[in-house]
Amino acid sequence: MQLLSDAGGLHGHTYAIDALVAAMALRAPGPVLVLTSDRDDWSKLCGDRVQIKDV
Repeated sequence: MQLLSDAGGLHGHTYAIDALVAAMALRAPGPVLVLTSDRDDWSKLCGDRVQIKDV
């Protein structure tokens, strides 16, 4: 998955699930809010293209 590679080589099933959800968020129209306990990984996957909130 290119998204994982672009995010600094993240790998494994946990990151694959995050990457799938991130890809859907990046394709969604309008502002997207992601609630997560792992801001660092989501920042790597989505950059500043989604709004990230800690839970």
